[in-house]
Order: sequence, then C-alpha cells, then structure tokens
Amino acid sequence: MTSKPDAGTALFLNRDDGVGFVTPAPATRDVRVLLSPLLQEGMGDFAVGMTQIPAGVVGTRHSHPGTTEVWMILSGRGRARIGDEDRPVAPGDVVYTPPGVNHQFVNDGDEPVTVYFLYSPSGAEQRVLDGGFL
Repeated sequence: MTSKPDAGTALFLNRDDGVGFVTPAPATRDVRVLLSPLLQEGMGDFAVGMTQIPAGVVGTRHSHPGTTEVWMILSGRGRARIGDEDRPVAPGDVVYTPPGVNHQFVNDGDEPVTVYFLYSPSGAEQRVLDGGFL
C-alpha cells in the first residue's frame, strides 16, 4: 500500500489498511504499520501503527536506538515496563519511551489489549514491514 498524499489531502486508515503480520509464539500479537514514509510518500518523519495483544501475552523486551516510541492504549488493560519502571495501563493512557530505553508490554488481563504506537523519527517500523519484529 504505497500511496502519495497530495498536499492538503487527508488520509483515513483503519487496521485492515495496515501492513504487518502476527508475531510467532510465545509473544503472539498482531502488529501493523498504518502510516509511514515507507508506505506513503510525502509523509512526515514519523510512523503510526497498532498492535493487538491477546490476554496473557508478554511482548518481547526491546529498544529502538535513536527513536522515541509512544503507546496510546485504546482498549484492555496491562502493564508497561519502561526501563526500570513497571506500571499498570488502561484505555486512554499514553506511555512515552525515550530513544534507546528498553520497553515491554504485558497483557496480564483477561481480554485483548489494543495499542496504537508512534515512532519518531520513523525507521523502527521497517522491522514490522519486513516481518522481523518479535
């Protein structure tokens, strides 16, 4: 889905428009990139995507050198592990992770969690687009 928005043209996307995959067990989650300069020419230097994390799934602990990641919790409840901090998160919460800081999402609830994520600057989403995100 590579497209080039004209100046002043809005883009309206939903989950099904995203490019991504379902990660392998045990950290199984549906990860998709919605907006990225790698998908839409003329975008700014950021990327937006979403992930759906089933109940009981613990994501992999990782970091993005040189890239900030922001999580916006849309539904479900879980825990955000950012550096040495471990905090509960719920719908409406926003979590900021500085560049290079290890982070991990834990769905310790009994329902799926949906998280929108933002990378700034863009680039970290390449792993999702290549199917190499674990």
